[in-house]
Amino acid sequence: MSRIVKIGVAVAVFVGVFALAWFVYYPQSPLGKQNANLKLAEKLRPMVEQRVQQLEGADHIRVGIDTGWNGSLSVSGHVANEHIAEVVIREVLATKPPIAVRFEFIVRETESINRTFQPEDRATPRP
Repeated sequence: MSRIVKIGVAVAVFVGVFALAWFVYYPQSPLGKQNANLKLAEKLRPMVEQRVQQLEGADHIRVGIDTGWNGSLSVSGHVANEHIAEVVIREVLATKPPIAVRFEFIVRETESINRTFQPEDRATPRP
């Protein structure tokens, strides 16, 4: 067997093993999980934005996508009081998001409310 054929076979085996490892490992890797969650967040974002826009007092709330928490949805902005923040949180959680949701609200320019919701603790967002 010539040297060129041996090199060609070695390269083909290397590429084949690398491709197989990539397709098996990547979906379970942190980067693969983050990309999957970011795609879910992108699909969920319009529905959450629509629901938040319909709430009274939530005019300054933004819904975005965040790479933190392995890819998550971010809901943040200024609210007049804690009651409005709680209403926004309940309305967003009513969509049953399959990914993490980060809430960051500024109340009356002096206080802040920061909570993170993980899908497994749907009923109680973490402070």
